[in-house]
Amino acid sequence: MDEFRKFFEGHAVFFGVVVPILAIVGSFAGSWAAGWMQARGGRDQAAAAREAAKIAAEAQRVAALWSIRQVQIAEFIRNARELVRVSEELRERPIDADLRRESGTALRAIALCAAEVEVTAPQDVVEAAYALSGTLRDLLDEAQDIGLTSCATDALFELCGSSDTATAGAAIEAHRALNDSTLTPEAQSSIVSMVSGLTEEQVRRLVVEVNSPVDLNQRWVEAANAVTEKLRTFVAGTREMLKSEDDVAPAVPQQRRRWRRNSTQSVTSSA
Repeated sequence: MDEFRKFFEGHAVFFGVVVPILAIVGSFAGSWAAGWMQARGGRDQAAAAREAAKIAAEAQRVAALWSIRQVQIAEFIRNARELVRVSEELRERPIDADLRRESGTALRAIALCAAEVEVTAPQDVVEAAYALSGTLRDLLDEAQDIGLTSCATDALFELCGSSDTATAGAAIEAHRALNDSTLTPEAQSSIVSMVSGLTEEQVRRLVVEVNSPVDLNQRWVEAANAVTEKLRTFVAGTREMLKSEDDVAPAVPQQRRRWRRNSTQSVTSSA
């Protein structure tokens, strides 16, 4: 110990210069280290903020897309059922200009809805939407065939009771010809076309209907069953897309573990 004491006393001037320098260097190093740690904490905090902003933006995008899909699907289903209703009207009552306009509007509405679904829904839902649209058009076509044929049949029956003897006689003869399976469609058409008061379209429909291998009403039932099946498939697919069974809002992307670690480090550094 005496030797150390003598050494320090013998070099007092040297240590008087070195010790203050070491103090200054130590203070500078401490300040630099503290600044570096604070800067690192700031960068981590900024990265965490950017990550949080990305997550929030993605959550908003998912929620907006979910809402758009929900509205579009509901509108599509509503228009599909409206088209079914119009088809039933075409089948059951005389077709007039208003009913034709209504059917055209319903058909355009379902086509527009299908196009909207195409740009927002998954591929399986898009395919189900177009499959349903196709069966709805088929149903509408069958309804129009039944309606127009029914109108032609009603017109022929009315002419059978016409006050004009010639017209009534021709109508009765046409009715017999249509129920005569021994006559060819050409012969039937020739006889029916002699009835005054029937249009060419009505004559054609009367002859086609009695010679069709499948009853019009049976075709309607098959088309209606196809619509029911495709609608069920479409609804099931959209419920899966919207997670309807979960009874929850659309899932928000989970925060990454790296963000949590950086966030914790930022808080620690700030403290």
